[in-house]
Amino acid sequence: MAEKGDDITLTEGVKKTPISGNEDLGEFVHNILKTTQNQFETMSNKIISRIDDVSRRVDDLEKSITELMNQAGVPPDEKYE
Repeated sequence: MAEKGDDITLTEGVKKTPISGNEDLGEFVHNILKTTQNQFETMSNKIISRIDDVSRRVDDLEKSITELMNQAGVPPDEKYE
């Protein structure tokens, strides 16, 4: 355990930031939370983008299957309409 006046090193991602006893710990925590929130938003946007891409691909696949079924003369199934 660190004693009063000792420097404490906290990890923010891979970057280590030294904190002295006199620094504003609240500001440091606020900055970490802000960075974490930004990273979360970035990852969320990437996930949503990938989900949208998969959704478009599934729609295209369904359309292609329907076209192939029509070309083959297969009557449309009500559950796919």
